[in-house]
Amino acid sequence: MLVVDNRWAGQNGIGRYAKEVLSRLTVPWEPIEPSGSPSSPQDFLLKNLRVNGTRPTAIYSPGYNGFLRNIPQTITVLDLIHLESPGSVKYRPYYDLFLKPLLRKNRHVITISDTSKKQIERWIGDPRVDVINAGMGSAAEFALEGKRISAERPYFLYVGNLRTHKNVSTIVEAMKYLADSDLYIVSSDQSGVAALSEKYDVADRVKIFSGVGDEELASLYRGARATLQPSLLEGFGLPAQESALCGTPVIFWDGCESVKEICAGGGLPVMNAKDAREWASVMAEVREGQSFPSGVVYPARYSWADVGREVSAAVAQHS
Repeated sequence: MLVVDNRWAGQNGIGRYAKEVLSRLTVPWEPIEPSGSPSSPQDFLLKNLRVNGTRPTAIYSPGYNGFLRNIPQTITVLDLIHLESPGSVKYRPYYDLFLKPLLRKNRHVITISDTSKKQIERWIGDPRVDVINAGMGSAAEFALEGKRISAERPYFLYVGNLRTHKNVSTIVEAMKYLADSDLYIVSSDQSGVAALSEKYDVADRVKIFSGVGDEELASLYRGARATLQPSLLEGFGLPAQESALCGTPVIFWDGCESVKEICAGGGLPVMNAKDAREWASVMAEVREGQSFPSGVVYPARYSWADVGREVSAAVAQHS
């Protein structure tokens, strides 16, 4: 019996990945008992994995959690941001002392991009471990055709949280030099966005959106002059993918390899991640009606059906 940790399923980030993949998993499976959190420090040791009293013969997790059990396990590690961003010290014991040995023991792990695949291979340091890039999908709403937000002034779009590695403060500061444009931010952290806007005295030109569904988000992408992805670290860079699929230019830091991988030469790079004036300069160069180059990012390149097949094959092989 294969048991799947479906506690990860949700609306954002890893939760969206889990939801989409599990709905397409072709291997017969049973859900894990729903109590507890998969990201809890004690979960890997204390979690009850039995279903109706039956011990599983294999486990699949769409997240980075494994279990201290002598059972075959297939684990998904989207990225290593936990080890690279500020505050990594609290995650390193779990990753280095438990997760790495577990992956070496099972000799495989699933990830979502070539950038993450290379990083994970270096971190594991064992060529016997098969790091499988199953890819990342995209919702059908993110397409060239569809509604677009009607705005009185040109606006740039940022989608994401305000964690340090996202580097959002730099693009908010850049708005000081773009008096004729606005910044739309899609984030659940309304107070954080408000504080940043006030810090740089641009609150009158920053608009906050929360609780946005895919259809509305796609219309925001299509109406934007460009999407901004200022991240210093990313395992994938979903806003860049979604923006490109909607035909909207993407401005990003040239040193962020995962976003660079998605844009494949089609994005607009900024050389100095923390230079607000340079961000403003590149943003000002984007012309009205300019679009992301066609043929670089397309729906077939980011198919949830393909991701589901890759994950199902990996789980079936190692169960």
